[in-house]
Amino acid sequence: MVQNALLIAFYVGKNIEHSNKLFRSFKVSIEKAITNSYVMQAKDNSFNFDDIVVILYPLNYSFIIAGEADMNELIAAIKAADYSLIKDKNLTITKPLFSLLYDNMSLTEEKICGECSPCRLGGPRIKEFLKLFTNHNVVMGHLRQAGNVGRAMKQASMCSIGMFGADSLLFALEHFTAAFINAVRESAIKHDEAQYYASLGDLNDY
Repeated sequence: MVQNALLIAFYVGKNIEHSNKLFRSFKVSIEKAITNSYVMQAKDNSFNFDDIVVILYPLNYSFIIAGEADMNELIAAIKAADYSLIKDKNLTITKPLFSLLYDNMSLTEEKICGECSPCRLGGPRIKEFLKLFTNHNVVMGHLRQAGNVGRAMKQASMCSIGMFGADSLLFALEHFTAAFINAVRESAIKHDEAQYYASLGDLNDY
């Protein structure tokens, strides 16, 4: 069954080693089977769960993974694009796209060593952009800058953390462009300022 683009946030549990092990297996299984899918780790300290929480965007499904049995059940549902058998396990936790990406970059930022500037500067800058999008305080220039910083981080970093750290953002920019553009439109409505409306003339240039 053909599926639309799918971004999956894999929120680490309290047992980091266990979370990392399951994440690697989960990521390989999903991305190998489903075109236009991306699985990313994320962290939210406000989650009151010991186990792993998985959120599927844009489906707004969320599930707990306590071990391999839960993980394999979810993998099977995702591959089949049929969540009827596990709908009773849906946590009904929803997060907007920009919050998911922010939580991913927050975890990535913890792993950045700071030796090279693309990571050291790029990670925090991307988080700033994502916060602006979340709060609808953006113009089209922010959209372009976010993409440029992400690509620079990927191309110029000297380690795998930097090379792949912005992949979730770049994936979202490619497959969920409308969400970013809608944030620009909402910013214009929110602020009712000339520069916001003027920036909308560049939408087709992105």
